[in-house]
Amino acid sequence: MSYEDVIKGLKVIGVVSLGTFAGSSLHTAMAVQPSLVEESNVPASSRIMRGMLMKSSMMPISALLSSFSSFALYFKLRATPNEDQFWLMSGSAMLSLMPLTIYYIGPINAQFRFAKEEDFEQDEEKWNGLLSDWLFYHRPRAVLSMALFGVAVYKLVK
Repeated sequence: MSYEDVIKGLKVIGVVSLGTFAGSSLHTAMAVQPSLVEESNVPASSRIMRGMLMKSSMMPISALLSSFSSFALYFKLRATPNEDQFWLMSGSAMLSLMPLTIYYIGPINAQFRFAKEEDFEQDEEKWNGLLSDWLFYHRPRAVLSMALFGVAVYKLVK
């Protein structure tokens, strides 16, 4: 494999994993969560949310893959005429999302995952409060990853 092939491969891995994370984050924040808020059947909404959280367990892996491939690309290009600080910033930004996810979003996800349907049926305000908090922490993550994805696609085709 040539040096250029390795660089192109790292860019593709970084862009695809970043796009996977950004797309699923934005879809969840802009389509799924608002529809769950509008749903009047709270037990059904809680089942949907629980199922969605179980299926989204790959999201941290795509964020880490994006981060590590961006770091590898930056260090491969460092001290060459093609050095690009964007890949270092992208890797750092995606890696910085992990503490946000673990500290703020993780406990909210745990409440959604392990609560019984009846818990939310009797306390609809708790359900709406959890959804609101979840979106508050999830939206910046989605916007940041989408912005990075847009720039990364530009860098890939440039």
